[in-house]
This record gives sequence, C-alpha cells and structure tokens, in this order.
Amino acid sequence: MAGDSFGIPSSLTYPGYAGFSGIVDYNNTTFRVENCSVKAQQNIEPVEDVDGAASHGRFLLAPLTISGDINFKFDIFSTGSGDGGNGYQAALQFLEDAYGRDAETGNLRARLINRILNVRYHGGFNYEYHGILINTLRMSISAGRAVEISANLKGVSRTKNNTAQSKNVESAGMLAPVRVATYNDVQMVLEDNQSDSPSQIFDSSSFLVRDFNMSIDNGLQDIHTLGGRLRPYDIVAGKRKVSGSFKLLSNPGTNALRQYIQDHEKRAVSRLKMTLNLNKGITGFQPFMILPGVVPSLEDVTVTPANVVELSFNYQAFGADNHTSPFQNVTFPDVSEECVS
Repeated sequence: MAGDSFGIPSSLTYPGYAGFSGIVDYNNTTFRVENCSVKAQQNIEPVEDVDGAASHGRFLLAPLTISGDINFKFDIFSTGSGDGGNGYQAALQFLEDAYGRDAETGNLRARLINRILNVRYHGGFNYEYHGILINTLRMSISAGRAVEISANLKGVSRTKNNTAQSKNVESAGMLAPVRVATYNDVQMVLEDNQSDSPSQIFDSSSFLVRDFNMSIDNGLQDIHTLGGRLRPYDIVAGKRKVSGSFKLLSNPGTNALRQYIQDHEKRAVSRLKMTLNLNKGITGFQPFMILPGVVPSLEDVTVTPANVVELSFNYQAFGADNHTSPFQNVTFPDVSEECVS
C-alpha cells in the first residue's frame, strides 16, 4: 500500500488545518489579529452527594458562557497616504465600544447595537458570536516595540455562519504589505485644561516617554434568569475604571510635570487632559484619543549606577456624564466629533 513520507498509508492520512487559515471580523471590519481565544463554554459539573457510591451519580449543566481574549497590533499605513487601514479602524472601534455608555441605562452602548465577532477558523468552520461586549481593554506602548491592543470579550450567543465560509484575506480586501503602528508613531501631551487656553505641562515630542499603558475595566457580569434560557439574559457593566501608567526619562523636560504633581500632592485635582496623537503619514500627527480628568500619582523613581534615571507615574482618569464640557468625556476624533459619555 502506498504511503506518505511518514510511512502512513495514504488512505489513512488527513491534512491538518493551519492557524493561518483563520480570519477575524468585528463590526463588519476584517482585520489581522495575533491571537483570538473567544469561545463558547458549557461546563458539566458533578454533584457531591452522600449516597454510598464511589462515583458521582448526578451532574448539572452549567450556564453557557462566551468569553475569551483577542490581541492585535493595528496597522497604520496601507498605501502610504495615511488611510490607516482595517486594523486602525478596528482599534478605534474597540476603544469606543470599551468606553461608550448609554445615557439612559448606564450600560455599555454597544449592548444596544449587537456587536458581532465573526471567527473563521478555516473554510468549513465559522462562528458568529453575538452580543459581544468588552470587559477589559488594554493598550500598551513600549519604546522599541509596536502598539499593542488586547481585550477580554464576553458575549451572549453564537451561531454557525455558513455564508462566510469562503471569506479570506483576498475577499476581505485586506491590503498587504502593511505597516503597523510603532512607538515612534505616538505622541503624548498633558495639558492643564482649567482655563479656556490650556497650558501645556508635558509634550512627548521631546522624546522622553519610555513606556505607556492604559486599561479600561467595565466589570461585566452575566445575568441569568428563569424561563428556559441557558445563556445569559443580559450582560451588565459595573462602574467604569480607567487607569494606567507611563514612564519618563528624568531630565529638565519633566520638571513641569513633577512640579505640577508636587503642587497638588495635598489637594489632588482632575484638571489634566491627556491626548494621544498618532502619526498618519502625509497628514502628520492627529489626535487619536483624548482622555480627560487624569489624576497622576506621585512619581516612583529608582537610581542605579548602570541605568539612566526614570520616573514612573500611575494615573486614573475620571469621566462624567456631562456633555457641557469638552473635558469631561473621552473622545475618539476619527470615530465621532461628539463626546462619548
């Protein structure tokens, strides 16, 4: 009997599916990811009975849950014209969906839209996950590395999608080669927005930032109800927490920031506005995210003989449901001109 190179009969050999046959689509935007572990789970748990038997005799079916993580570097140039590409649009959508709240209920705004995550594992295995909400989202930027976005997602249901079986990179119109955003594409600006003419306290265009990260935590909770439904009836968000840190080289360029924090050591105020600018090519640096109500903590400094002196700052950002002030709510200029409450 003929065999393959491993000595296994050809009639018993099946080709395996490689990971690069997969593709991910969020909100009708297909983009490249490094990892996607979103899946449906339904645990079967034994019941611990006192019944004189050595084995479990009963079990219960746990609720259906849909959760997992997604990680990606977003692209910034596709044609060189600064259009951003699919990954850039996906990054903006993730940020908006992680932060935006509905004014009436206080829940995530994306809950009313039914965000869909489509995961094509390979040509014959494709699922749509419905009611996707972002539990936590983290953006990190380190010197010498690419801009990273990771999110923990939760959903309410899934369906098998047969219509997208043939969807691949070519049919999705995803350009290649494409450059991802890296640390040199980002600038961070801190301003005191107390007055009509904000005074600049720190501008990273002087090449001082070594590391930056931000986390949005929504504290999502599955809500289960009686009535024959095994999946969650709803997913409810808790109080939103926006926090992070940044690390700076210590030199005269950081004096204004250190002095500002020291001056407010005994009376912390939320007057700082943090703006992340992103280099989009021929259009130059444009606002990517504006984070209001930033309260930094005292610096953490370590001095060693072999290393340069660095200052680390932790911060929290406090928003408000007040649309009368442009400094009270996070904005994503490329998504919407309105404040996201």
